[in-house]
Amino acid sequence: MRRMLMTIAVCAFSLAAAELPFTGTWRVDLNKLQAPKKPSEYELGNGVFRCLTCDPKVEVKADGQDQPVAGHPAFDTMNVRIVDDKVVESTAKKGGKLVGKRKVTVSADLNHAVAESTGYPPNSAEPVSSKVELKRVGAPKPGMHASSGAWVMDKMDNLSENARDIVYEQTPDGLSAKDSTGFSYSAKFDGKDYPVLGDRSADSIVLKRIDDRTIEGTFKYQGKIRVTTQETVSMDGKTLTLQWRDSAGFSGTVIAVKK
Repeated sequence: MRRMLMTIAVCAFSLAAAELPFTGTWRVDLNKLQAPKKPSEYELGNGVFRCLTCDPKVEVKADGQDQPVAGHPAFDTMNVRIVDDKVVESTAKKGGKLVGKRKVTVSADLNHAVAESTGYPPNSAEPVSSKVELKRVGAPKPGMHASSGAWVMDKMDNLSENARDIVYEQTPDGLSAKDSTGFSYSAKFDGKDYPVLGDRSADSIVLKRIDDRTIEGTFKYQGKIRVTTQETVSMDGKTLTLQWRDSAGFSGTVIAVKK
């Protein structure tokens, strides 16, 4: 009888583990990132910077001063400073608080660039840094700054440690997530909005369980859909594949491995 009870308990535990495959700590594999195929498009010339593929589009004077930006959830001012003919720096703020910095350095052949970024999460004292290699799509724009044109990510060289891991805790009816930057949420698979903390671009999420190993997420800001995701855990429980698409039409894939 005791052996039978133990066998039942082990089977029940194994079944529960199989049904809750998201629980655990997952680490992003930078070598397996699949960047958006859609290029980001910028114009910098005649004293004006434009982000043509941002949602909403951004247009500010490139005079090294904070300029107002309307309608963007993450920032309300942007400062664009031309360092020289191949280097440009930008700073974004919201409510006067620093949101992010970015420096783009274009190569001598004008066909490659390096983007170094630093973000300042609202619920963390530690910034998030990254370094990305870009390659140009098409030809440079005559008469414009070298950073103008269409660019896609070629390689991610670095992402700070505090942005590499995410911790999931799954229950039969929901999922909680958190990371070291102060980002977190706890939501049920019931199609309702639940609060997102620590993300300036999203304030709520809706979760839907597709099957035992797949969850769909919809991130919103003030009711507007900003990003949709679909996350799937492999049959061996060791790999998580996250496919995402944002409101500007960009999409990509992130691969994470269980620690």
